[in-house]
Amino acid sequence: MARKRITTPKLIERKIEVKAQPETMRGRYSNHVQIGFTEDEFVLDFYAVGGEFAQHLQRIFMSPGHARKFSEVLQRQLVKSEGSHGSGKAEKKRTSGASKESRRKGT
Repeated sequence: MARKRITTPKLIERKIEVKAQPETMRGRYSNHVQIGFTEDEFVLDFYAVGGEFAQHLQRIFMSPGHARKFSEVLQRQLVKSEGSHGSGKAEKKRTSGASKESRRKGT
């Protein structure tokens, strides 16, 4: 049985003019994301959570193919970031001074 060499197409680099409003370019901080999907799309909802409240910031729709590309690029960037700045694990902040155990017991 002969093996075939599979080649992947090279990415074509091109310049794309990006137009954006100043409000959009300022950016917003999100510390929570919820991800849902259907057969045809992924839905990413970004939130800013503080205390007992959350503000919905943005909803992004992506095709499964673009979601996969996004995931791969994000993973590569995380590896680069960890190489430069450490693991950067997300911090869990408590909403009150009570510990998780005492809140569970109702004390």
